[in-house]
Amino acid sequence: MSKITSPLRNLTRQDVEFIWTTEHDNALKQVKHLLTNAPILSFFNPTEQIEIETDASKDGLGACLLQNGYPINDNASGGFT
Repeated sequence: MSKITSPLRNLTRQDVEFIWTTEHDNALKQVKHLLTNAPILSFFNPTEQIEIETDASKDGLGACLLQNGYPINDNASGGFT
């Protein structure tokens, strides 16, 4: 997600003029798609095992808790910009 949102976050920097382009439009559409389509978050079940999935790139990092291969109501992410 941090790679997808990188162009959007760059617009919030003090030294960058706010000019919305098709790159920003596409990034926003991708974020909306990812947030509204499967896999949808599920509730934590304390009787099930959990896994932690991590990811990092030059733009940011993220982590997600999984149960039975599906994300549950907890995740963390951050951008480096």
